Amino acid sequence: MAANVFSTRLPIISSEELLAIYHLDEVLVLDTRWYLDGRKGIDSYRSGHIPGAIFVDVESVCTGSGGPSRGRHPLKNPKDFASALANIGVGSGSQVVCYDDQFGSIAARLWWMLDQLSVDVKVLDGGFQAWEGPVEIVDTVAPPSQNPIGAPETWPSEVLVSTSDVSRISRSKGAYILDARARDRYLGQFEPIDRVPGHIPSAKSFPWTTMIDKDGFLPPYELRQLFNGVLQDPSKPIICSCGSAITACHLLLGLRISGIGGGFLYEGSYSGWSSDPRRPICVEEC
Repeated sequence: MAANVFSTRLPIISSEELLAIYHLDEVLVLDTRWYLDGRKGIDSYRSGHIPGAIFVDVESVCTGSGGPSRGRHPLKNPKDFASALANIGVGSGSQVVCYDDQFGSIAARLWWMLDQLSVDVKVLDGGFQAWEGPVEIVDTVAPPSQNPIGAPETWPSEVLVSTSDVSRISRSKGAYILDARARDRYLGQFEPIDRVPGHIPSAKSFPWTTMIDKDGFLPPYELRQLFNGVLQDPSKPIICSCGSAITACHLLLGLRISGIGGGFLYEGSYSGWSSDPRRPICVEEC
């Protein structure tokens, strides 16, 4: 196994740190640019990316299939995910850096999935706009990995909740539900894609953008203060939600950086919750 080239245990890496190691054979850099507004991430990749970076299509590599309650971007089955990764060169023992151009809010989905499979993975803090090194425009194609990541049949239940779990855990354990979407979507003032505007009853607004400044993530102690302002009882479970379980992973990344850690990903998120008109929707502050 290759020696570990990452200098810290934090799940993020700075541009300066990546600049020192991106060219090493031990490091795989993955470009996860994707946009809710319909723009194509591959177009951004081809207009300029970190040298050697491999483009990862979030829709095909990270997203599986399922019924409406699993939301717009259900998790791909772990074994299928590992197979898709092997096709782009990611295997057991890989050391991965992933990035986007939205402060890690998209790359965090890939980070979470890789982390659950015990892959050594980091997110570029600040995203592509923070990169201070050279840029290339030629597509990078990696040979398939001959040593795929070992993956279980299902994602671990101790880190993931389904639509049917959310109300039960919230009622029985007093779980906090954090909604990573923009506040106007949480309040139902704007909804560009889901069936009905609003949020899950009892969910608290915690936009992922509150965790960053112009350079990237806030320092760990500031993140802890932000979370502690909402999580008055740290013993209660934390469920992270968004529109379709993408930026919810950014909240989980923030929890890890802050040192609080833990947290469940709500796979269906608001798109899964709102898919059934029988489920209640709230537009008031919780």
